[in-house]
Amino acid sequence: MVEGELGLCVGDGEGCQVMVGEFTERGKCETGDCNGLLKCQGYGAPPNTLAEYPLKQYMDMDFIDMSNIDGLNESMEFSSVSSGCNRVIKCTTDIIGQCPNELKVSGGCNKPCPVFKTEEHCCNFGNCGPTTYS
Repeated sequence: MVEGELGLCVGDGEGCQVMVGEFTERGKCETGDCNGLLKCQGYGAPPNTLAEYPLKQYMDMDFIDMSNIDGLNESMEFSSVSSGCNRVIKCTTDIIGQCPNELKVSGGCNKPCPVFKTEEHCCNFGNCGPTTYS
């Protein structure tokens, strides 16, 4: 995003346990964990489904999208309350139930890179083709 423009990326933790102490609230999530913080200050740990909405972008428009680039742990739906936008985007199928056994973790589905740790699955240097998990 361009400096001065607003945006937000939200991920959701699953299987979270919260510990409330005298001075802190901390927790641990099976998926989407934020180093024990209840209010993430970055992206949560994969696998996590991300909701992204950059605001005031090209021609002063707002954009919304969902991403499974870091694996997935939630179904999600986006809709607008603006009279100028009546689109709804959603991913509500049981994706975790369709996750290959090799990628399943408690509460989510990993992407292949952190599981296999190979260039074929991580594609860090470009010129990569599809895999059986694409």
